[in-house]
Amino acid sequence: MAEREHKFSSAMRDNEKKFFHNEDLQAGVDYETALKLGCFDKEFLYYAAAYLTPDGIACRVSAKERQIQQFMHDAMEQGLYPTPIKQYIRRLPAPSGHETKIKESVKKEAAEKVFALYDENYFNSLHQLTIIGASDSARVLLEQWREQLEGLYDRELLDLYQGLVYTALESKVLTVKSYLELKQWMSSIYKQLESDIIPKGQYKKTMTAFAYKKDDGEWKYFFDAWEAVAVNRKMEFDKQGYLTTPVFVRTKWLMDMNEFRVMRETFMRDYKAYCEKWYLNCFEQIKALPGVITAEQFDLMYQNVQEHCTAEAQTAFFVYRNRWNIK
Repeated sequence: MAEREHKFSSAMRDNEKKFFHNEDLQAGVDYETALKLGCFDKEFLYYAAAYLTPDGIACRVSAKERQIQQFMHDAMEQGLYPTPIKQYIRRLPAPSGHETKIKESVKKEAAEKVFALYDENYFNSLHQLTIIGASDSARVLLEQWREQLEGLYDRELLDLYQGLVYTALESKVLTVKSYLELKQWMSSIYKQLESDIIPKGQYKKTMTAFAYKKDDGEWKYFFDAWEAVAVNRKMEFDKQGYLTTPVFVRTKWLMDMNEFRVMRETFMRDYKAYCEKWYLNCFEQIKALPGVITAEQFDLMYQNVQEHCTAEAQTAFFVYRNRWNIK
């Protein structure tokens, strides 16, 4: 600390010799100098999630929240089962030329925090269940709904259908092979929709939503203008034992920010209409399909996690009971 103060004082004296004629310029230069010397702490924020690979336990760390959320979403088709995302923040001095090294150190700390929460007992218990192959019982339903979409070329209906396909995959009632085949069909439709002319305004705005309910309660809705917020809230509801649909996103270009209120109201009305008319019925049909993992198999592994793992690991493990259609 004393050395930093000495360097800062010395640098300030040098600055005064150069810029003392202009007080505003002097203040700006002093601040910039102090920042480069590391006199002000900088916030380092990372998001981390661990997962089991054939080579052992690995950890994905990123400074971008949406990036790691996308990794979590894509992991399923790769047969990976990451832990919930853990946020890690440190405030540290970052002198010029040392920031890269500090970032690497904080990223390592973030990974270590996750490893401390989820040990080998957690991953081994989860692996005993994830290796049980999925059924393909949802394929017939998804094929029927796909036929209803043929020729419509409606991006939002396709987005909702994509969510149903993903739900079937993570519920272990659709094989990866079938999922990839349906994904290929969806990709071909999305590619055709790319040629649609979308008038662009001055402001690009997003609205997101998902539906949720607990036990035999009524469906409720969550809306937000930030996708990352909606994804985080969905994960929190999953931990609390709620049944949640995939996050649905609508993006529009606006000519005036005053149009956003109308966009929000229209989005809320449209999403509820989608859900009430057909979407939630389809979602519930997928979740009603028998799971490939029995309650006895799950409870045996869950008991092991309860006996040997942290409370956070126990909560993360129990989420799979709803996810895998275990009754």
